Amino acid sequence: MNETKALGDILIVEDNQQAREVLKEIISSNGYAATLAKDGREALSAIQRQRFCLIFLDLRLPEVNGVDLLRKVKETTSGVPVIVVSGYPEDLLQLRNKDMWPEMVISKPFKISQIREALSLLKER
Repeated sequence: MNETKALGDILIVEDNQQAREVLKEIISSNGYAATLAKDGREALSAIQRQRFCLIFLDLRLPEVNGVDLLRKVKETTSGVPVIVVSGYPEDLLQLRNKDMWPEMVISKPFKISQIREALSLLKER
């Protein structure tokens, strides 16, 4: 059996199951391992357990909202890029500090090419 090592671990934080699965499929097909979280609480738990090379984050989440989660990620993880994928990108206006902004914002509904472009950021690092 020939196992290939993933290029890195990516966290997908998305409450919509269909969007979560589509993101997982795109990420996996590009050589990365995907960890799924359906809400902010699951995401925080995953971040405490594991180091990720990238986080895809929805903003409107149950438990802990995405803006608060983004702040927490930026404060507690060093240099992990965050890509916001949201139908409500205007929620980011709550962030006053430029250091808290994500590396990229993708509006829903997203295109596969946008997710691939986000993944290409990892290769440039």
